[in-house]
This record gives sequence, structure tokens and C-alpha cells, in this order.
Amino acid sequence: MLTLRIEGPRKEVNAFVRDVKFNPQYHVIAQSMPYMEDVLDNDHVVSYCQFQYSHLSEMGKALTVKLETTSGEELDFSLDYGRVIRVGGIVQITGKIAHFLPQIASEEQK
Repeated sequence: MLTLRIEGPRKEVNAFVRDVKFNPQYHVIAQSMPYMEDVLDNDHVVSYCQFQYSHLSEMGKALTVKLETTSGEELDFSLDYGRVIRVGGIVQITGKIAHFLPQIASEEQK
């Protein structure tokens, strides 16, 4: 378990902690409540967040991503391990790709 000390304007601290909570690599176990935060002279706050971190390779899985360009061309690539994260209308795909570039080079030689 890790403990993170966050200092700054309350709105930015809250936004940062919210982003950490939405990231599947971080499992937030506990965080300071507003009445527990230290308030500094410059109206900044000090907040604490305890979380467990999981490396992407521990939580991802092998997957294939297929994209289509606006001109209709298809692009396929495989991730050794990957993770799809959806937050609102945004989709984020992260992972490790090991075979994409050699395939392009070998196709150009044909």
C-alpha cells in the first residue's frame, strides 16, 4: 500500500484524487476527509490518499485493436497485454505492443 501526500488548492487536490480513483491501476483505500485536511496559510490544503498500485501487466490481457481511418483503411494490431478504460465519452487504450513495427517492415519488403 502507498500513501500519497497532496498539497495545493482544494479544487485541484480534489480533481487529482478523483482522477486517481478513476484510473484502474490505482485502488484507493482511504483518503482524507475535508474536515481532516490541514489548511495552510495560502489557503492550500494538505490531503492524504492511501492506495494500492497494480502494474499494467498484472491487470491487462492480450487483445487485438482494429481501427478504421476516415478513408476506410483498416489498421489492426495486437497488444501483448492491454487495458481499455472508458470514462464518460472517452475511451483510452493502453498496453504493450511488440510485433507491430516488424510486421510493417516485412510487408514493405514484399
